[in-house]
Amino acid sequence: MAAIALTAFCIARTIENHGNEAVFSSSYVLASAVLNCPQTPQGRFFNLIGGQSIICGDYPAGASEVILPHVIGDMEVYSLQTAWKIVEENTEAVHSLL
Repeated sequence: MAAIALTAFCIARTIENHGNEAVFSSSYVLASAVLNCPQTPQGRFFNLIGGQSIICGDYPAGASEVILPHVIGDMEVYSLQTAWKIVEENTEAVHSLL
């Protein structure tokens, strides 16, 4: 069986046996443009056949939400932060890495 036929069969069988919520659509590309990001056409494909479970956000933003409050003091990944120069001047651990 060709890879594409096997893939189609497995997707159809999963949806038939467990519903579209059992299809997890995830693909990871760091800092990719929207049209070049595999999640865009992949998500479109699964939406055309009834939907899928998805992830939101990306790894760097998710990691930032965990570490930034301890380093910078703010949970917002994309908000204005303390300047790195000030962090460097007032933090031994960061200063030793620079």
